[in-house]
Amino acid sequence: MHDSGFRRRVAALAASLLLAVSCAGATARPDGDTAALWGFVRLVPRDGVTPPRAGGGAYGDRRLRDVTLVDYDRPGFAVVWAEGEPAGGGAARDVALALSDGPSGVRIDPEHAAVASGARVVLRNDTRSAHTVSCPEAGLLRRLAPGESALLRGEPGSELGVFLLGEGRAESRVFVAPGAFAVAREDGRWELRGLRPGPQRLHAWHPRFPSAVRSAEAVRGAATRVDLELGVDRGEEAADARR
Repeated sequence: MHDSGFRRRVAALAASLLLAVSCAGATARPDGDTAALWGFVRLVPRDGVTPPRAGGGAYGDRRLRDVTLVDYDRPGFAVVWAEGEPAGGGAARDVALALSDGPSGVRIDPEHAAVASGARVVLRNDTRSAHTVSCPEAGLLRRLAPGESALLRGEPGSELGVFLLGEGRAESRVFVAPGAFAVAREDGRWELRGLRPGPQRLHAWHPRFPSAVRSAEAVRGAATRVDLELGVDRGEEAADARR
């Protein structure tokens, strides 16, 4: 009897673990009267162009020999935000940037970030020397002593470029999201929860491609998939020109 009960408990535990594994990565249904949207951000090259593979080859134009190749299999840093939806929750927290010493010199970490409208970007000098930094969009031009910080704010929908002056090419770009937003994972997957049911207008921002836009219907109590494509021929300006 004891052995039989033990086997039953082990079988139940195994079944629960199998269920958890099978559900990993799935999008859960939203609670209450809200809706959820999720999907993937994909990079698409210009029509008729076959890009070189990242990590192999180079751009044909010699003027672009120092340009980092785009890996079209992975979007890298991308932000998806919903028009008219408040950021809310933890999304409105401040974002921290840091000057730090790296193998090839001083760098700004992270290289890309996103912050909700109204939140602050805190830039701190974590090196042992003073450095001059600039952020034209925030009107910043300042020399930061070791341990010193500067606060930056940006207009909704703007991009804050933070630069280290006179010491290499270190920089960071921070997108100020006008509404509820999600930063895509490495594979491009994103998810927005707690949305109002009904028509939604989604935007995708990327540091190297024109922003994209797509309309979607958010269904009460459901998670709806919406994929967004980023590319020179698929930006918001290109979409407006085709109308």
